[in-house]
Amino acid sequence: MNYTLVTTRTRLLLTIVVLALSVGAAANGHGGEQGFALSVRAGIAVPGGDVDGEPNSKLSDGIEQAVPLQLEGTYGLTSVPLELGLFAGYGIGTKGTQLQDSTGSIAARSYGALLNYVYSSDTSSRKWLGVFVGKDDLLFSKSTNGVDVSSTISGVQAGLGVGAEWSLGSVLSVGPFASVAVGQYQSLTKTASGTDTSSGTYVSYTKSEDAVNKATHEWLSFGLRGRFKF
Repeated sequence: MNYTLVTTRTRLLLTIVVLALSVGAAANGHGGEQGFALSVRAGIAVPGGDVDGEPNSKLSDGIEQAVPLQLEGTYGLTSVPLELGLFAGYGIGTKGTQLQDSTGSIAARSYGALLNYVYSSDTSSRKWLGVFVGKDDLLFSKSTNGVDVSSTISGVQAGLGVGAEWSLGSVLSVGPFASVAVGQYQSLTKTASGTDTSSGTYVSYTKSEDAVNKATHEWLSFGLRGRFKF
């Protein structure tokens, strides 16, 4: 996998999308809704692609699906119908076939920046199309003979999202969303600490290594989004 090529393609895609949103906003001819908003997403995330370029490294074999909860803080602009913001999400995962017989838990974590174009908005509903970039981590933890071991596979991601919301009052709106993210894991960090009950030895270490054979993976997410306008 050519990482430089992947990065270049991702940057080009994001540039095209941002320009398209800006042109669309200008052509739309209406301004945005100024002010801060806090949004919460809940749903299902389904993985695809590979963890790395090694054989038998399908992401879905490690984590079958995740149930993420994502928080978003955004600020709406008045000159154009755009929202800028930050997001952070964490999802408890279901272990895939490779981890079915192992103890411990698996989860997915993400955080980064987003840009939403609100292409339809009135007093009762709003529709949006967005792009986002950020970090994408896979977390696995277990305890063996009294030693707590955690592994973090870290990477980057970029994606697109779309949704619609209907007002349930003056500050709250709720509706469905869907998003797709494309990412690439780049490093592995493994930590361990605790007293080994089988030997009585105290164990403590942290090991990090970069991925040699990188590959791309995807997350397809869908669910409900609630937005609170301040």
